[in-house]
Amino acid sequence: MSVDAGNNKILAAMIAAGTKNLQNGFSGVVMGDVSFDTDQTELKKSGLYGFHDGELSFGFSNDGTGFIGKEASGRIEINENGEASIKSGNFSEEFKTGMKITLSSKEGESKIEAYDFTL
Repeated sequence: MSVDAGNNKILAAMIAAGTKNLQNGFSGVVMGDVSFDTDQTELKKSGLYGFHDGELSFGFSNDGTGFIGKEASGRIEINENGEASIKSGNFSEEFKTGMKITLSSKEGESKIEAYDFTL
C-alpha cells in the first residue's frame, strides 16, 4: 500500500469489505487485483467482485468482461469477445438443458437456445 497524504491518495492492490459466516464463507465486495480460487472457478483479474456466502455473485473486470448472478443460478454475462448473454441456472450445452439468450455476438446476431422449453 502506498499513501500520498499530500495529494490525498491511497494506492492498494486490493481492498475488501464484508463479513464471514460460521462456515468461513465471505459475503461482501472485493476491489482491485483479485487472485484466488472459489468453488466454481479460479479468478485472476483486476476489477470489482461480489460474493455471497463464499460464492461469486457478480464481477466486473477492467478488461470489459463481467457477470451478474451466481454460476448455478440465472446469470447475465459479457465475455472477452464482447458477446452478451442471459443464461438460466440450469443451462448446459453438454446436457441440453435450460435456456440461453445471446444478445450480441461477433457475427452481430442474436439467438435463443432452449432445451425442454415450454411456454
